[in-house]
Amino acid sequence: AYEIRFCDWSSDVCSSDLALYALSRLLMSSLEAADLRSLVLPTGRTAALVFEHLLNGVGVDLSLLSDTHLFIDTETFGVSPEHPTSRHRFVRERFIAKLRCRDLTMPEANVHFFSGYLCGHDIFAEHDALLQRYRPVIHILAYSPDGEIIGYGPQELAEASGRYSDGCRVIHICESERRYIDPHQPSRAVVTIGLGNVLAAQHIILPVLHRSKAAVLAKILIGQVDHSCPATLLRLHQAVTIVTTQEITKAMNGVAQSVLTCNAEVDDWMEEGWL
Repeated sequence: AYEIRFCDWSSDVCSSDLALYALSRLLMSSLEAADLRSLVLPTGRTAALVFEHLLNGVGVDLSLLSDTHLFIDTETFGVSPEHPTSRHRFVRERFIAKLRCRDLTMPEANVHFFSGYLCGHDIFAEHDALLQRYRPVIHILAYSPDGEIIGYGPQELAEASGRYSDGCRVIHICESERRYIDPHQPSRAVVTIGLGNVLAAQHIILPVLHRSKAAVLAKILIGQVDHSCPATLLRLHQAVTIVTTQEITKAMNGVAQSVLTCNAEVDDWMEEGWL
């Protein structure tokens, strides 16, 4: 059994902003209610949009992040945190450093970012232990237009039964995935948090903000887990919130009609002066 809450925003002018606002509101309410705060951050194109919106501060209490344990879900294999293609570096520069510039206390002890340069069984086991100790309240997760998630492409799911409990590990990716992630990435491998750690998060927020991802979103919403589309493994999770726009749901050829939409909240937020 699983639950998907589906938010479909109809405004063509500000639909992405509304979707990101919905994400921020869900994130902050979940962190506020948690006794022990822990968050897994995305690292790709979606991450840039999420970070920008959170830093803009609309409906966001950034002080909640000061005692939140932070993780990332992937890193470029074989590079140091100072390398230009390091996702560790990207998240620090685009989010952590900017939070600290606003005088927000972000203890380094709460920033648990793995390195693509220092890898190995002991290091991965240590990171898995941290994820178990600080079980993520929220994992903000993104997928590629081909359905790849956190480095897992179809070839990684050939022996699917052995992958659902994966912890941190190195995954080899195909050339098309490497180009999508970062054409300048020097290796065809990534360090990943592992599917087991994704599925262990209390709540997954899945922002779907580009039309190219509509076909995969339809597969997530209906049908069975499809190993040729790793993103469909999210159907195994108990609490997934998908945040998207009407343009994308229209591209799903009617699939959106079978799920709950939540457009009524938009007017409430406008009246509150948020938008």
